[in-house]
Amino acid sequence: MIYEISDPFLLRLPILLETAKPGLFSIEDLQDLDNTLASLENDPSANAEEILINWCMARSSIRDELIKSSDRKEVGKGKPSDSQQSSRTKNFLPELRQKVQDRLNNQSK
Repeated sequence: MIYEISDPFLLRLPILLETAKPGLFSIEDLQDLDNTLASLENDPSANAEEILINWCMARSSIRDELIKSSDRKEVGKGKPSDSQQSSRTKNFLPELRQKVQDRLNNQSK
């Protein structure tokens, strides 16, 4: 199944998961996000972008970090090619869920 996400706000979420300071994502946040992503993967008719934006907006510290990351200029990073960007957006939900599960595993240790 292909899940396309085009919202730039959401496209920064996987990067934030990898780079966030400890404590930004609580175990409860990660578990809830994992459950949300599982539901979205099982219901392709759901509006994934809207649901994930609402999830982020309900968590002010995560929302604020996503907004801050959009304001930063990424030095030394080239613009991804259209094919790279398309691949990332089409595989977004499964890749994001894997990052969430990895983070959960790391925080549980």
